[in-house]
Amino acid sequence: MSAPIASTLRRLFGPRSRQVTVILIKPLVWQACIVLIPPWRIQSACRSMPNSRSFLALLIAAFASGADAKTSCSLARLTPHASTLQLNGETIDLGEADSALNPSAWQGPLRSKRCRFALGIIEAPLVLLAGKWLYVPTFSGSIRHLTVLDMASCKVRWTSQPFSGAFDIDGGAVTMDGRRVPLDARCLPAQAK
Repeated sequence: MSAPIASTLRRLFGPRSRQVTVILIKPLVWQACIVLIPPWRIQSACRSMPNSRSFLALLIAAFASGADAKTSCSLARLTPHASTLQLNGETIDLGEADSALNPSAWQGPLRSKRCRFALGIIEAPLVLLAGKWLYVPTFSGSIRHLTVLDMASCKVRWTSQPFSGAFDIDGGAVTMDGRRVPLDARCLPAQAK
């Protein structure tokens, strides 16, 4: 074990630092070894690796950047002008606006040169994530939906369950009515296909 880790353990646990290492650290190292090493190599690799400094560095890196790392997607809140929106050099028509001066809802359907989506009444904010997924909130009465569109392939990638409360999106998750749905590495909701 490296000197800085050993001295930290001694400071935290005093004379029992060796026991803490055996009881707490070694099982974690063994478990990480099982996760990180292919099954057919576990027996030979994991017996020698838990004592090596390189394995400890690998273990720390795996935990630091592993499954709990949050996805951060580039986010752009799009501002429609009247009833249109510019997206990657293409004009998107949102349908008739509720107000000529300061629109906040559009009748739809959402149309581009190649695509047409009949989603219902479109509302702000429209958000573009990772430069390719158009997040479109819609409503009918008090029921809201959030739909993710792929304008390049003219496909709906995901539609939320109905919700009635507030909606927010950041670079790592979508929040609908207080329910947080994390985004995956593709910047799509984790439930998306």
